[in-house]
Amino acid sequence: MAKKVTIQASAEENKNAEKDSTVCSVLLIMGAWQNSFTEAQNNIIIAEALNHCIFTEGLKLTGYLIAQKRAFLVMKHHKPDLTKKMLIFHHALLIEIKKQFSFLCSLLPEITESPRSQPDLKRLFNQYLLKDQSLIQLITGHRVELPYYDPQLERLKSQIYSNPFCSVIDYSGAKGPVIIYRKD
Repeated sequence: MAKKVTIQASAEENKNAEKDSTVCSVLLIMGAWQNSFTEAQNNIIIAEALNHCIFTEGLKLTGYLIAQKRAFLVMKHHKPDLTKKMLIFHHALLIEIKKQFSFLCSLLPEITESPRSQPDLKRLFNQYLLKDQSLIQLITGHRVELPYYDPQLERLKSQIYSNPFCSVIDYSGAKGPVIIYRKD
């Protein structure tokens, strides 16, 4: 069971941290390891790794969408910290993958922990900058309205609003599987 953590900082510390931070959006496409698990298990593994980084490493995630072998992340960070934060996330992900695989081996005796059955952990993700402003706005709780009908935008909205692994849940007032940083 996850323990509840309350993080408090003074208003001045928050103001200074906001001023020094920048927003970065990344698209992570899962590597071959994802073939060892179901889509639901992949989503849980990524959510657990993100929560670990949020609670122990101070990652400030303002939006996320985990879907179809991809993770879209919008986070606040200090400029030199992005590479470090991504390395920490990759390490946390590696730990979660190994935990999930060990758990499956304990449940299903036909799965062995031999090298041939191990998930491929050589490349956890291919990382790209996320440039789709509509997607970034939607997963960070903003509305996107165009003066004309855009079928791709409507399809994107439908996918985001129906996905249980998306920060839109948090912005709607409910609790999602990953803790996000909200500036209210």
